[in-house]
Amino acid sequence: MQVAAEEAIDDTLWRYSQQLYNKVPDFFLNSEDIYCRFRSLRAIYDNVNSSLSDPCTGGRPGIACWAIRERLRLNTLLNPYGAELAHVTPNVFCFRTLPSSAVAVFSKEFHLTGVYLVLWLLSEHRCITTNSTLLKIRLEDNLFTTTGAHSLLDGLEFNAVVAEVRLGSIEAILLGGLALNKTITRLNLDEWEFEAFAAEVLAEMLTRNRALHHISIRLRTRTEAWFIRSSLMRGIASNFSLLTLELQYGQERCSVVVCEVLHVLRRNELMLNRAVDFVANRNGGWTAAFAFQTLEKCYSLVDKLVGLYGCTSGEARNRIDVAVLFVHTQFFQLVTVSRGPLMCLDAPRGQRTQIDALPPECLSAIASFLNLEDVFVQERRLPFPLQFSLA
Repeated sequence: MQVAAEEAIDDTLWRYSQQLYNKVPDFFLNSEDIYCRFRSLRAIYDNVNSSLSDPCTGGRPGIACWAIRERLRLNTLLNPYGAELAHVTPNVFCFRTLPSSAVAVFSKEFHLTGVYLVLWLLSEHRCITTNSTLLKIRLEDNLFTTTGAHSLLDGLEFNAVVAEVRLGSIEAILLGGLALNKTITRLNLDEWEFEAFAAEVLAEMLTRNRALHHISIRLRTRTEAWFIRSSLMRGIASNFSLLTLELQYGQERCSVVVCEVLHVLRRNELMLNRAVDFVANRNGGWTAAFAFQTLEKCYSLVDKLVGLYGCTSGEARNRIDVAVLFVHTQFFQLVTVSRGPLMCLDAPRGQRTQIDALPPECLSAIASFLNLEDVFVQERRLPFPLQFSLA
């Protein structure tokens, strides 16, 4: 049994060695050399009585994963040329691919080998995906290529704990790991260099993400400011969960897009407050219902309800479910098709006519496929534009 397990690990090491050699253009080492470096990890696994098939051990409050606790030994073994797991607390993980102190002899091939060794270790051990203690991730001064960094950041899409991420100058496409994440509320991009592609990728991520509340961006040139205005604004215009966006141009606040940003953020704040009022039964009007239906799947609404009622996130979602049911059952009243809740009343001679002939369950089922903004009501406009225009 033990022999079979070791053979499985060796097969994994060899497979990953070949993947790095074939897919990463920056690699100069052959697959055999990479495999030898991977084999050196076995001593650490033996010392901590663990294996690659074990999940992250950071599952208890205040206890970091062994792969992070053993960072000094890992740094020495995996990459003596610079890449390092920086100093961490049990709930903060910091990874640098460039050395914190000057290295006399810098070998690109050995440096990149160490970078990918660390990424592979964290990926195989699922330190990001399954870690239940980690709250912050900081990737600083990074020298990633897309292939290698994906092994680390893909886990962000499935991690259910991490709440804050700080990204250095890494490939823009890696933001894809944040698009569907449900817990990360703060994103720091102060170290980014914004080119057209980076701004477009960030904008696309914002159109899909429903959890981010705060983003920090520091611009360095007028060109970057132009990219932000032309691309990023389109992303936040269709994002209803973002509440604060900190833009700086050098040491000063960026005034190029501040008016557009404030317009969107004020819209989001107003819609959030109206949605909360709807859930709390303080405002049952159609404008509040529209705001609620827009934000019902945004995590900012859950957080706001948790703060308002002091309840758990599960209890907040239960309140949202009740409000969703109310919208479905009272949909036609909310859009003024009817003046009151629809009833299945018998018409004269025992016949039913038109919409009253439908049972309440059928009406609710129909309404569940409709949105308030899909219904045209004469002389009534939507309280918020669905698409924000940069006039």
